[in-house]
Amino acid sequence: MNKSVTLQHETIVSVSDLLNERQLTIPEYQRPYKWTQRNIASLFNDIKTQSDKPAYRLGTIVLHHSKDNAGNDVLNIVDGQQRTLTLMLTVMAIIKHYNIDNTALSKDEKTIHEVLGDDLMQSVPALARKQAFASDVSIYNLHTNFQEIQRIVNRGELSVHHIDFLLHKCEVVIFILEDESEAFQFFDSQNSRGKALYPHDLLKA
Repeated sequence: MNKSVTLQHETIVSVSDLLNERQLTIPEYQRPYKWTQRNIASLFNDIKTQSDKPAYRLGTIVLHHSKDNAGNDVLNIVDGQQRTLTLMLTVMAIIKHYNIDNTALSKDEKTIHEVLGDDLMQSVPALARKQAFASDVSIYNLHTNFQEIQRIVNRGELSVHHIDFLLHKCEVVIFILEDESEAFQFFDSQNSRGKALYPHDLLKA
């Protein structure tokens, strides 16, 4: 997929639509990625227990629309980094497990290919490649959690039905902020109720 999904300022979108948005960016002021295997187990358990429902809400993603150094539009993730990165890791693990970049596809691989769609198979790896993480904590947790998600997928704990439900029936509420000071205020207020920020996180912001 070469074009962005173009998320609306206040809308509800599927996980697939969220991850198809190529303008998503982890800003420098974000705290480290600190989700653990316990968070992953909780997320996947929710997916399994709710997968008989027509839809399931995963929470809110708050974005700040701005320009990068090259003048390109970007959507900085103000709130929802932990979930968004974990969802990206999950799609990457699914792609790797089913080897669906191979031209000779098995029946299961063809089914997963249809569930993911060509757009998601291109956009998620591209999204992952463009993110930069200065924090060793983030790099370690991303690597560890990717391995854990791979083990879950390899053991068959996420069926095709669960993957389809996650991508197309699980939803997030999107808010896009245009004002930079409003975005930083929101970042500060959200993080003060979540994981503790290091002083340099707010200094960078």
